[in-house]
Amino acid sequence: MAAELTLDAILKIAGVGGVAAAVANQALKTGVDIATSYFGRRSDNAYSAVRCVVMLERYVQQAEAHLTETEIAFSREQTLESLPVPDPLPADINWKNFDTALSFRVLSFAAEVELAQAACDLEERETGYWIGNTEAKRLGLAAWALAVSIRKQYGLGPNHELAKLIPMLDDRDMEQARRRGKLVAERGLRRRATPPPVSD
Repeated sequence: MAAELTLDAILKIAGVGGVAAAVANQALKTGVDIATSYFGRRSDNAYSAVRCVVMLERYVQQAEAHLTETEIAFSREQTLESLPVPDPLPADINWKNFDTALSFRVLSFAAEVELAQAACDLEERETGYWIGNTEAKRLGLAAWALAVSIRKQYGLGPNHELAKLIPMLDDRDMEQARRRGKLVAERGLRRRATPPPVSD
């Protein structure tokens, strides 16, 4: 009888232990699945963020180049007739996990460029005046602001090199004057620092 009770108690303990082990295993599997899903989403989002930022920052460079080309064309009494077009977004971005507000802004950017181009075309037809510079500046600054927002949201860090280009979009005349002044000042300092030639 004592042996049977002991065996019964052992079986009960083993049964409870088995249930506890099964629950623990299931909890562990669920935790692993959740962690895998979470880190997978983070990885997807980081990839999406990088791809979006690359496209937007390239557009910033294209917008600045457009202003330079317009200045050259104007000096030759020519006119540019098209705004820069953003690179197509890659098809492998998982927009479902990406920040909704940011994804809306990124996905609508190409349409914003198309609307601006249509406005430029209409203005040129009606008045003969090309407003592409104003639109290129506006779109370039909008692309920059969106890229900065994405970088902050996904911890990508600032782009210090491209940030140096932004004043050329924001207030081109003032920035060009500032850079010319800096260059003249640097040349003056170099001339003063160079000793005069020694004559025999």
